Amino acid sequence: HFEEINTTSKEEIDFFLSSIHTGVERASKIIDSLSQFSRSTDSFEENCDIHKILDDCLIMLDISIKDKIDVKKNYTTQNVTIEGNLGKLHQVFLNILNNSIQAIVRKGEILVQTKLIYSSGVSEQNLSKILNPFYTTKQPGEGTGLGLSITFSIIENHTGSLEFESKEDEYTTVIVKLPIKRA
Repeated sequence: HFEEINTTSKEEIDFFLSSIHTGVERASKIIDSLSQFSRSTDSFEENCDIHKILDDCLIMLDISIKDKIDVKKNYTTQNVTIEGNLGKLHQVFLNILNNSIQAIVRKGEILVQTKLIYSSGVSEQNLSKILNPFYTTKQPGEGTGLGLSITFSIIENHTGSLEFESKEDEYTTVIVKLPIKRA
């Protein structure tokens, strides 16, 4: 390329090398995220860093998010590690985030928030059905209606809970509660 454009400018060479480096790092992150998602194990005794899982999912969904959705992350500063199944938890958050992305028609915002709680846009009509297998509000051929049902099952297997708060045509909040791993 440098011979074709007849340049030996250090600035141009540095720019291209930096661009290549950025591309390689991005591809590496995507491959790492995909490998975490595709893990196949029956163990529910893996150390699962929820922030890393969320970041992996956002990397995998980045192409769907670009120029359409503003993603805001508000993670607790504390470590959020639970005992569970890495691959299945990746599937949970990928399903929830993908549903959020698909629900935003033009431009919108997704807030991904984590917090530790110490303690011992969907209509009300649809809200009560969204965890049922095969229930979907999408057009025929656009969704199976299994994403949230599978997500609910995985969360239950992690002894957690899944809750929804919604105001039709305004917002939907998905609350995933999981027990943290005690040291």
